[in-house]
Amino acid sequence: MNPTNILLIITIILGLINIFLIFFKGKSIQTDILKSEILKITLDLSKIDPLIRSEFSINRDEIQKNFIDVRQELKTSQTEFPIQISKSIKRTHRKSENTA
Repeated sequence: MNPTNILLIITIILGLINIFLIFFKGKSIQTDILKSEILKITLDLSKIDPLIRSEFSINRDEIQKNFIDVRQELKTSQTEFPIQISKSIKRTHRKSENTA
């Protein structure tokens, strides 16, 4: 066996030992860290949830108010539009009579 093969075999063995240590010895440490992180996230979510719900409620109220305003504006426009058209037609008719 030449030195390159020996180094390759040693590298493979060290890699396998490293993988073994990562999966079997590090699990308890990583599990504790993961549990604490999950607990932090859960606490953050419990704080954020009421805020999100209140924002949705506020947005819903604003949307309803805006919808009512738009509906009222549309109603006003529908009642004023025929009046404005009628006035415009009368003005146009008077101008055509004055020029004739």
